[in-house]
Amino acid sequence: MLCPCRDCRNLCHQSVEEIVEHLVIRGMDKKYKTSCWSIHGEKRASTEDSGRRHETEAFELFKTAFSMNEGEPNQTNGNEALEANDDEAVEETQFKKKLREAETPLYSDFIKYTKVSAIMGLYRFKVKSGVSENYFDQLLDLIKDILPEDNVLPKSLATIKKILKIFGFGYQSIHACKNDCILYRKEFEKLDSCPRCKVSRWEKDKHSNEIKVGIPTKVLRYFPIKDRFRRMFRSNKMAEDLRWHYTNGTEDDGMNPFSMQNTNHSTWPVLLVNYNTPPTMCMKAENIMLTLLIPGPTAPGNNIDVYLAPLIDDLKDLWAEGIEVYDSFAKENFTLRAMLLWSISDYPALGTLSGCKVKGKQACNVCGKDTPSRWLKFSRKFVYMGNRKRLPPGHRYRYKKAWFDNTVEEGNAKRIQTGDEIYQTLQAFRNDFGKPLDKENKRKRAELEDDEVVQEEECEESNDLWRWKKRSIFFELPYWKDLPVRHNIDVMHVEKNVSDAILSILMQSAKSKDGLKARKDLEDIGIRNHLHTEVRGKKTYLPQQPIGYPRKRRPFSAKGSLKSHDHHVLVQNLLPAALRGLLHKGPRIAISRLCSYFNRLCQRIIDPEKLMTMETEFVETMCQLERFFPPSLFDIMFHLPIHLSKEARLGGPVHFRWMYPFERYMKTLKAFVKNHARPEACMAEGYLAGECVAFCLEFLKDSVPVQETVNRNEDIEADRSVIEGRPLQKGIEVTLSDKDRDTAHRYVLMNMASLNPYVEKHLEELQANDARCAKNETLLWKNHTEQFAQWLKIKIHSDSTNSHSKEIRWLAFGPRNVVVAHKGFIVNGQRFHTDAVKRKTQNSGVTYEAFSMCRSSARDMRQVTDILTYYGVIKEILLMDYHMFKVPLFRCNWANTGNGVKEEDGFTLVNLHMNQTAYLKDPFILPSQAKQVFYSREDDNSNWYVVMREPPRGYHELETEENLSGAPLPIQELDDLDDEACDNDSVYVRDDCEGLLVVD
Repeated sequence: MLCPCRDCRNLCHQSVEEIVEHLVIRGMDKKYKTSCWSIHGEKRASTEDSGRRHETEAFELFKTAFSMNEGEPNQTNGNEALEANDDEAVEETQFKKKLREAETPLYSDFIKYTKVSAIMGLYRFKVKSGVSENYFDQLLDLIKDILPEDNVLPKSLATIKKILKIFGFGYQSIHACKNDCILYRKEFEKLDSCPRCKVSRWEKDKHSNEIKVGIPTKVLRYFPIKDRFRRMFRSNKMAEDLRWHYTNGTEDDGMNPFSMQNTNHSTWPVLLVNYNTPPTMCMKAENIMLTLLIPGPTAPGNNIDVYLAPLIDDLKDLWAEGIEVYDSFAKENFTLRAMLLWSISDYPALGTLSGCKVKGKQACNVCGKDTPSRWLKFSRKFVYMGNRKRLPPGHRYRYKKAWFDNTVEEGNAKRIQTGDEIYQTLQAFRNDFGKPLDKENKRKRAELEDDEVVQEEECEESNDLWRWKKRSIFFELPYWKDLPVRHNIDVMHVEKNVSDAILSILMQSAKSKDGLKARKDLEDIGIRNHLHTEVRGKKTYLPQQPIGYPRKRRPFSAKGSLKSHDHHVLVQNLLPAALRGLLHKGPRIAISRLCSYFNRLCQRIIDPEKLMTMETEFVETMCQLERFFPPSLFDIMFHLPIHLSKEARLGGPVHFRWMYPFERYMKTLKAFVKNHARPEACMAEGYLAGECVAFCLEFLKDSVPVQETVNRNEDIEADRSVIEGRPLQKGIEVTLSDKDRDTAHRYVLMNMASLNPYVEKHLEELQANDARCAKNETLLWKNHTEQFAQWLKIKIHSDSTNSHSKEIRWLAFGPRNVVVAHKGFIVNGQRFHTDAVKRKTQNSGVTYEAFSMCRSSARDMRQVTDILTYYGVIKEILLMDYHMFKVPLFRCNWANTGNGVKEEDGFTLVNLHMNQTAYLKDPFILPSQAKQVFYSREDDNSNWYVVMREPPRGYHELETEENLSGAPLPIQELDDLDDEACDNDSVYVRDDCEGLLVVD
């Protein structure tokens, strides 16, 4: 049987056991996986089967709207059963009427489109294109006039929405107090004014001050999650994807709903993510559910709990009782339960959700009252240093007074409060939501009894309640206090702020935290005398920092403002390489270790055992940063990374817990805003329209064919004649010399998995026929390389059994001299170009790990097999023509593995301008063997390049775990630095540039 694995690609016969082993270890060829398995007996679906599917699609869709669950038990009896039967009869009559109407052809004798499929096709166009309702109505009028008179196409968008309303897509509009005191629900539902602030529920006319009864001042839009969970399990595809863990995470952050940055408006969407889906789908936009739209124009702040109440009520029900749901994949009813796993937000919103302070003396939400804070007299702010407390007892940094704050550190970090301890602490806290009342009302509040309100102003700093602003509504969830991670510290914002602060100091920009006040703080602490200020007349002289460059000598520059992802790329890849040779060894290693920490933390696959080591290493890194950077740099964003590795240990990889997907989704929500007077309503309607289209098209895949978005670097739809990958653009024909053709053909034969059995047979024959080959492995492989192509050609064509596949016979026959050369090629989700294509994006660097024969040592002449890493640049992309199919090859220029590759400071450097004589006999590799790398030149006069590895974009089914884990930056040791033996910092005094004169 032909093996369909990703290496054999249906080119060679294998036993059933070997095929199973290949599919488990290597995976199936993706081209074959997504097509009809005709080689293995599968038959294409007939047109009759397609017709039957068209007939059942509308039935399955409308069945979800009427909750017709197969096999659902009837729990009523007696009179209740009779009433239930009557209701079921009415519902069935309605169902048949709606179904008959939906299955009506668009016009007589036209069965390709029914009424419902035409509606969904046009409605999808409206949602995806974003056209206004007015223009869409005009389009419907035009199409209706073009069609025959007996067509059933609706005349307006309002009619379409009325038809789609039966699917239950909607939201609850809940009125809210203008001052965020209450929601008008439950006991407050019928009130006309707020019981706390006495402000009217209704809007006032701006001119006459007349109350407009029926028009609320503020509206919260809540999208009920119970109905949406039921609906998700009605789709067969969704139900299959949802058979993972039944847990959810919530994201909360504010945004400006308008494209204009100067508009002062803040809308807070609350998004829910279902972690029950596969990792490749989990954080995609399709899996993000909009749950609450908290209205502006101002942020809710501490009063956000008022708006979260409807969601928390449903979450409590889903945990305690659950809901009855029909699983269309398993064809059974079950009780669905769900829990809120954690929240994801930036750090200010974390304080809003958790109820703790995120500024001042106790700004760390993890450390609490044990936050290592220090007040800077001249900068007038708190900084968070004191990382030496986290070092092991006896560590040498504890005794380095001059490096840090002129003290010997003898303390130790204290234990972090658990969720249960926080819950017990806040038991006596009484919340008072809403904007502050006037002074008179405040005095009345102070006269209340002690057991009614516990006010934060009355608490001392040493009190456990001092850092709390409220008792979070999340503690109403019975399991919340037991969760190991409740509020995630967002890696995206932390990394962005850390990178921004370091770059500002390195480039001496206007935002640099190394100024006159920072130098005076150094004098106040009594450290780094060589950086103290000097009075020169009316100005003050600031000596040049060892970590900064004056404007005229900046080694790099940034045009425009950098976004979060720009800082991510800088920290993860570019900054460590850019600082080579620019800074003293001590500061450079400290920054490189900081970048390495974030790089390893953001890997898609993390070893939990290594995270403990990362924590210890990062404490040392922070101590190094404290030594070289001014104290004013260490705001709360430089303290939070200490806790990130522990959160990764408890919560898993950070790409499931950071803000990048939600920030991208907020851009989608902004695009829905067409009416700037009603931004929240526009978002709600736009979101529901998209959700309705996505749900209905899950059932109408055959009736309304939708072309799926194809990744631009995907090679699934490649030319079938090409064995692997997809060439870019049109190629040109090139004639190879016989020598080049034989070299390329030999490499193809030696590296095709389907020919492995023949390689083994040839080696056995050589050893059996020549005793020298049996003893000398080098001679064996030399003869094998030279003779294998001719031997295989004779072996295959002399076999009269005709048991070889057609592909193997053509491989043995050999290729033509005429090949097709291309400038680009896509394989395994990566895009490659030749070096001649001068692009801003460098796609020509490759690396290849190969088994090679080499000497054991300089004295031992015996040959051993070892894995060598080769670095090169693509010069040509060739398609070898084997008559019935084509095999792609990369011709590369390679760096000499002897004197062309070296290691410096943890980086690999290669020389790409050396003679290629050593590789003339073997310049080719297969595209599937190539891993993409990028080369950063040291300077314009150097032939050496720094090798940088970038992890692949997103997940790809052909990637292995090794590829998914990316390439973490090297970690450099701190011990035995040349200049760490003494406490004198004079070795870091800059004599290559002048300082700065400022006016005090």
